[in-house]
Amino acid sequence: QLRDMYGSSIKVHRVERADVWRKIEAKASPYDQGTYIATSTCTDAINRFSELPMNQEPGGLVILTMRVKVEDVVFEGHQGEEELVIRNPYEIKAMRHIGGTPK
Repeated sequence: QLRDMYGSSIKVHRVERADVWRKIEAKASPYDQGTYIATSTCTDAINRFSELPMNQEPGGLVILTMRVKVEDVVFEGHQGEEELVIRNPYEIKAMRHIGGTPK
């Protein structure tokens, strides 16, 4: 079903602390090979989640956009959040910085 909807790869989003993004920028993946990562295909859900007061971090947050092969989708989580649990993203970019000081 995912392949019919998205093709061979899927764009997903995740909220991370800004220090995790700095590791990614330095070419050091913060995710070990095969680690399961909760993501969402819905930018609105990710934006709402990132703006909740309980999710704020002193160093700021970054909304990441990742690409993952369909075969690296482990399972579908909460439908309302359009959650996909993935492993092994092959592309990671910063979509938006929230709070803190982006470096």
